[in-house]
Amino acid sequence: MRLFGVFLGLLTAVVMATASSGPAGAGSSCAAAAAVDSASHSLLAAARRGSPAALSRALSRHVNMRRVAMFAIGRHGRKMTPAMRRRYVSLARAYIARQLARHSGRFRGSSVDIVRCRGRVVETRVRPGGQKVLWRVSRRRIRDVSLGGVWLSIMLRDHFADMIRRSGGDMRLFLASLR
Repeated sequence: MRLFGVFLGLLTAVVMATASSGPAGAGSSCAAAAAVDSASHSLLAAARRGSPAALSRALSRHVNMRRVAMFAIGRHGRKMTPAMRRRYVSLARAYIARQLARHSGRFRGSSVDIVRCRGRVVETRVRPGGQKVLWRVSRRRIRDVSLGGVWLSIMLRDHFADMIRRSGGDMRLFLASLR
């Protein structure tokens, strides 16, 4: 949980920094860069309120949460009924929103430049420090974010796998732990 929390803290910082700078440079003209800019502005506004509900709404609007959540659950998704999967996606979004809200107050003052677009991937750089951040976009929605070479979806998959292990593989207990 600690590593996942640190990662979400960094993600919150990047989202807040991206929203403060807007698109710049050569990559700002592609549709994927516009999606990153729009998503980061909405997420920043929600993070400033510190409201998990506002963050959940912003995630629903700008992030393909079904895809993220189903990737994160991996093979364990086959153990769930369709109704459980729908409930899981909702709980996963709320869980991520709570984690982002928990870390949202700690980061201010950085800026991010959109460096370039390569198809559906937008590369940004955080200032100061030059941290490279990649945003994977599909159909104007964020699919994944990479910080320090680690993709959020993979970190989330590892985190959820650990939660499932702690629940003894019982998917109902796992779902309850997301509340």
